Amino acid sequence: MPEKGSDMYNPATDEASLDRCVRRLLEIIQEFPPIGEFLEAAEPVETGPGWEKRLAAHLSRVRIPGFCANRLAVEAWTLTELIAVRVITLRSIYSDAGNQEKVRKLDGIEAETEAFAPLLHATMASLEPFSSLDGKSQWEAMLKRYKNKTR
Repeated sequence: MPEKGSDMYNPATDEASLDRCVRRLLEIIQEFPPIGEFLEAAEPVETGPGWEKRLAAHLSRVRIPGFCANRLAVEAWTLTELIAVRVITLRSIYSDAGNQEKVRKLDGIEAETEAFAPLLHATMASLEPFSSLDGKSQWEAMLKRYKNKTR
């Protein structure tokens, strides 16, 4: 591979960068369970009289952790896109060169990221109310979510 800074350098074919993206994605995946457990434990807000006050108390507990989890999910999604582009580009190069060992490695990376995609989509959807750090935006999103649950 050409060195960074050379005329032939192409970030899409930087295998070391691909490895860093995969490593960071795996780190994020490891961060999700404890955050999810925290958010799920804080989740129950029973509807009925006074539920908006309980929802406000709930939001004050989960506002920052929820935003952090949302940003991690966005980062994970971005990494999966970067990984996919690099896998496609590198697979073409390695296939043309007959390097089946590298192609198998890329196949493994692709399989792992594809397996994670449905969970990531669900995670991003569940964290949508936390896409902004603005308390009012979060409040409105949570209020909408709970009103939809009670219908």
